[in-house]
Amino acid sequence: MGKQVKEITEEIISQELFNRDVLADYYDNPDKGYAQLQVHFGFELVDDDAYRRDFVIYQQDTADGYEVWIAHEPNNDIDVGSDVHYYDHSLSDVLMEAMQETHIDTIYVDDIEVQYVEDALTALYDIMKDEIIEDIMETLTEKGFEYNNNK
Repeated sequence: MGKQVKEITEEIISQELFNRDVLADYYDNPDKGYAQLQVHFGFELVDDDAYRRDFVIYQQDTADGYEVWIAHEPNNDIDVGSDVHYYDHSLSDVLMEAMQETHIDTIYVDDIEVQYVEDALTALYDIMKDEIIEDIMETLTEKGFEYNNNK
């Protein structure tokens, strides 16, 4: 008789996510999700300019009255081509990249309640969850489980 193969199922993965206290969706509990992101990626969002900051995103008016958003590391000069944004919808990607950088711990955002911050946190939670699922899959494979992706 051959050795019986233990199969990795969605149920097992879901149970492991539950065991690791990972939310099914960021919106299930945003405060808890944000706390998990802080631990996993090692960043903190602040809206008080008094903090030491490694990355900043803020709104500023141009000389002719237009609103722009500046996103950069404060120790670097502002590069108009890459650090100045005319629309805030692109800031979620910029913020998400900064949150994943290992050398960036404190991120100043002049308004934490805006949509691009929420979009970045939601997308980053999905990335974190995918990383955790990969870890679960590796751990289960090491324990003799196999994944059948033909189902």
